[in-house]
Amino acid sequence: MKSTQNPHHKQAHLVGVTVKGKHLYDDAIAIQTHWVNDLSKGLSPADIETAQDVINVLKERLLAASTPDSVRTSEN
Repeated sequence: MKSTQNPHHKQAHLVGVTVKGKHLYDDAIAIQTHWVNDLSKGLSPADIETAQDVINVLKERLLAASTPDSVRTSEN
């Protein structure tokens, strides 16, 4: 990360990625892409879509269950 002066605001610096940081990011994405491709090997697009739907429903239920209102309701 690098910080540079903001020509439009003296107290707000601009933050950007260095060349080294960009290379590290690109390397991490390449590794992640390979990992995801291996993980999903043999699954159809429909299988992946179904898994995403299930995960989204579970996430919504977990978020709903963690709200103060739902905690109070479940205690009654």
